[in-house]
Amino acid sequence: MSARAADPVVREAGVADMPELIRLRLALLLSFGPVDQPDALAEATGRYLERAMADGSFLAVVAEVDGRLVASSGLCVLRRLPLADNPGGLEGYVLNMYTEPIWRRRGLARDILRRLLALGKERGLVRVWLHATPDGRTLYEAEGFTANPSALERRL
Repeated sequence: MSARAADPVVREAGVADMPELIRLRLALLLSFGPVDQPDALAEATGRYLERAMADGSFLAVVAEVDGRLVASSGLCVLRRLPLADNPGGLEGYVLNMYTEPIWRRRGLARDILRRLLALGKERGLVRVWLHATPDGRTLYEAEGFTANPSALERRL
């Protein structure tokens, strides 16, 4: 980052941002440890993004500085059986919140999250959920997320 870098611009991502979305996703995954077959994962991610961004089942928001993406997150849009409090059945899953280390502690994750939630609300989502890292938990709680002790999970 240069001393003259522009202020980050937070915006919805488009198909043209796919290479950078893939780069940031891999950076996130690598921050947790080694990634098996990163090239294959990048290709699979690209195929997913191409389809899901086109059909609206994946929304992404990014922070851009001088034409380069420095942070991003995504929202998977899911349709489930209707419920009394969600007759349309639309829900979302927030994932891949990542900010390059040099750009952290500047409110980008908060701004990205707020924009993602606004996009979800515009599209009729009633509920969103996520899995938080210890570092991200405070942000999500400050933005109104609460723990759901009734949720269970099993890998197949």
